[in-house]
Amino acid sequence: MAHLVLIRHGKTEFNQEPKRFTGFTDVSISKEGTVDAQIVGQKLKETGIQFSVAYTSWLKRAWETLDIVLPIIGQADLEIIKHPFLNERHYGDLQTRYHREMAGKYSAEQVHTWRRSYSIRPPGGESLEDVVFRAGNYLETEILPRVKNGENVLVSAHGNSIRAMIKYLDNVSDDDIVGREIEYTVPLFYEF
Repeated sequence: MAHLVLIRHGKTEFNQEPKRFTGFTDVSISKEGTVDAQIVGQKLKETGIQFSVAYTSWLKRAWETLDIVLPIIGQADLEIIKHPFLNERHYGDLQTRYHREMAGKYSAEQVHTWRRSYSIRPPGGESLEDVVFRAGNYLETEILPRVKNGENVLVSAHGNSIRAMIKYLDNVSDDDIVGREIEYTVPLFYEF
């Protein structure tokens, strides 16, 4: 049996109230995010799973989370592969802006549509469907072959890139995946 474990990075200052669109903005994890990463590291340590490789995005909040988790599980020297296909959804013109600011400019309903629809893109940005295409393809072509070869794989990524992988792994409908919440630093386990 092989394991695939997905974790969303630790919280950043952008993830706190008032909410901001982070997307490709390269922000570090916060003090709270650091503590949460330590907790998920302990949870993973208790499983006894030894990983063959870890994957993460190019965004530092995801790999900073791994940098905390890996020493806790006794695998500080684990191979880490960083790839942009695991990056968070690009929010285009909304990035770094506050949700309430964009709601004032475009309407709360429009902002909600951009955040929670499957195929509608914000100005200059990606839809969840776009993220499913890139992250799902990367999962299928790069990550799953290693898992199916018997390797245990750890992935530290983002809410939308993990949502995209869950859609693929669990065959979740377009309508249902937009409402699926991905909690920070809560490991999701898949066995093959």
